[in-house]
Amino acid sequence: MSNVAKVLFFILSNNAQVGPVVSNGEDTPTYRIHPLTAYLQEHPPFITTQIITGTPEKSKQIASVDSYRVQVNIVDETHDAAHSLAKKVRSALDFVSGTFAGVNMQY
Repeated sequence: MSNVAKVLFFILSNNAQVGPVVSNGEDTPTYRIHPLTAYLQEHPPFITTQIITGTPEKSKQIASVDSYRVQVNIVDETHDAAHSLAKKVRSALDFVSGTFAGVNMQY
């Protein structure tokens, strides 16, 4: 799993609005958040993430900065449910900065 996928998984699975929706609900939860594709038999709701582009950026201040464009897909049983989850995912990812899963992320 790429660092970008790890960061997305960490942020979404730990978000109070998103995590419970895509969790199996057990004491040691697993989350239906997948890089690239979901399992064929996966039950909604679930999330898939894809890196669309990754571009190294030139910076004199920071040793290594890469910019990524990612796509987040939301699958649920109804359009309204998918739209509701998509709004929660957007809120979880908007303007987020920090270190997640050992990876520094800047907005």
